[in-house]
Amino acid sequence: MSLADEGVTTIKARAWLPGLMPSVESSRTFVVDLNNPVAGGGGTLSIGDVLSTSATLSWTQASDTVTTNPSLLSYRVVSGAASTDINSAEEIEAQSGGTLVADWSQGITSQGLSGATPGSSRWFAVGVRDEAGRVSAYTPRKIDFPPNVPALPQGEALSKYAIQVSFTPATGAQSYSILHRENQIDAPQSFSCAASPCVLSGLSAGSTRFFRVVAVSAAGAQSAPSAEIQVSTPAALTRHTVFVTSTLHNGNLGGAAGADAICQTRAEAAGLAGLWKAVLNVASGQSTAERIVIEAPLYDTKPDAPGPQLIAANANDFWTAMSVAPRYTELGVHLPDVDDENHNMWTGRATSDNCLGFTSESGGDSGEVGSSHALPNGWGTESVFRCGTEACNTARRLMCIDQ
Repeated sequence: MSLADEGVTTIKARAWLPGLMPSVESSRTFVVDLNNPVAGGGGTLSIGDVLSTSATLSWTQASDTVTTNPSLLSYRVVSGAASTDINSAEEIEAQSGGTLVADWSQGITSQGLSGATPGSSRWFAVGVRDEAGRVSAYTPRKIDFPPNVPALPQGEALSKYAIQVSFTPATGAQSYSILHRENQIDAPQSFSCAASPCVLSGLSAGSTRFFRVVAVSAAGAQSAPSAEIQVSTPAALTRHTVFVTSTLHNGNLGGAAGADAICQTRAEAAGLAGLWKAVLNVASGQSTAERIVIEAPLYDTKPDAPGPQLIAANANDFWTAMSVAPRYTELGVHLPDVDDENHNMWTGRATSDNCLGFTSESGGDSGEVGSSHALPNGWGTESVFRCGTEACNTARRLMCIDQ
């Protein structure tokens, strides 16, 4: 005998022996289930309430041709490192490639998930089983858990034009998004940063910014923003720092912009914050003082006790009556006390000798140089800016100042 149709079938039977009355009729009821249950909602899983260590997984109730009461269908939730670990009914039933999250329970359509690692990614799948033991699978779904929220954000102005934001690193973060805005009404802008501290430059002197920090996982999941902080840049500096570059360059500096970029690069390499310019004249009719703003005392980068030395108390002293010439590099290294060309710096003080606006490296062109050895060796402040000319194919240093 074979049963070809699904449903409830009752089989009745009686036995006869020759010359005897038939036996009492007996019967047996069978449930015939030939098909698997059908995952609801096309087998799609939904994700909600995602936090750094938890989430909620939900799904549409399944259906079955024999188990017609949906509350009698059972569900199992499993997780795996990859979708291929848990993408079939067989794998869900045998738990061959995944980890059990919640075992077979009747009538449920959601499951809370907990214990995840902040910043991690994990795949989840659900199996549905009918009363006959047949199992179907919902399509696996990946959850990218966000990192923890960055804690203790703090900010400080590094210069008139830059603000540094620091914070406690967040578990699970691969990078950070720094949200900033000029007021608490406007939508924020953002920039990416690999790790604390993060610097926003290009600001206006005396401006204010509001900051929040968002942690970003390797998969791009973002944490909730940190608490907001307010930081302002000063309208003016209270001190300047001056250094001589540790690197040497021929007369083709790329003009004023290229020379400023060299100073900026050297300052950043040494961990010196702020906006930096070269003390350099590149154009006829424009003095170096017109390129450089001096509004506070100027100091060198002397690292050992008692610390940085005063170069000049104000702009007038810097240009005409320095206390000491800048002789320390951006790295705090003192140039040797030897009177040689190793101390010379491109200055272009004489506008006719400026390597064609410091765009030439030709030996046929010349550029004005100054000497960081001039003071306190009795040469006078003028020698710091103007002690001779050299061919533009010569490699010399630059003097840099923060603005």
